[in-house]
Amino acid sequence: DHAPAERVVVFTEALRRFEELGINDSVTWKNLRFSILNHLFFIATLEKYYSWHNHAIIFDEKMITALEILKEFILRDELLNLAFQRMFEQYRFSYTPEGIHREHSPCYHKLFSATLIRMTQTAGRLGIPLPDFIRRIRNNSCAFTSIADIMGCSFPVGDCARKPPADNFRQTGTNTGSNLSGPGLNFSYEVFPLSGWFFAFDTLATIAFCTQSDFHSFSHYQRDETSFVLKAGTQELIIDPGLYNYQNSPVYEYYRSSRDHNMLVVDGMPDVFD
Repeated sequence: DHAPAERVVVFTEALRRFEELGINDSVTWKNLRFSILNHLFFIATLEKYYSWHNHAIIFDEKMITALEILKEFILRDELLNLAFQRMFEQYRFSYTPEGIHREHSPCYHKLFSATLIRMTQTAGRLGIPLPDFIRRIRNNSCAFTSIADIMGCSFPVGDCARKPPADNFRQTGTNTGSNLSGPGLNFSYEVFPLSGWFFAFDTLATIAFCTQSDFHSFSHYQRDETSFVLKAGTQELIIDPGLYNYQNSPVYEYYRSSRDHNMLVVDGMPDVFD
């Protein structure tokens, strides 16, 4: 549903390239400008997003990107202010007070936290003031990212696609059993009670454990509250299935079910949406 947002950036970059090359084609030039106007006004007049936060952020991010290029656009300042204020509210809604993305997928957290950092930098260039709550979300989101990164560069929990095992975790310690036993394994803990995340690591991050329980909505939802993962060195010992794909199928449903996660299922009861 955010294809129009992607297109407005493509059309804007095409228009700039068209003008830089001095192409003498007035029909194409007019069509590009007309298409950009249509897309900008469509995005600006959205009162209800199809998807409540991630895609809404993408809509406003792309409009800001296009408007930063279109310095001659008459309503540029008005639309920039609109886009930034809407985006800030979407971030307030989609992140916990601890600065963690509510969809309980570290890859989504990292993606939209990177977008937030980029957009706050853009706001600085354009003279858009940052609300205090946006500064807090940005700073806290970086703190959570640094903790999640200990689990690996692609932390496949929730709707995060799994990578080949060799690439899945960064090297932290060795894979030998001798490092996993005996005295000296002191553990540290990171708890995010308002967001439902718990991490435990040994001194060298050779052993890493994570569990979460943070239902927020059915968007990208997997029935995985209290599920956990465990790794030792680069080896995944207890895994989360991650994301299969977004095509409805029996396999898709199984990947999202409680039965395919590391958690208790009472008497084999099926998942029930309440």
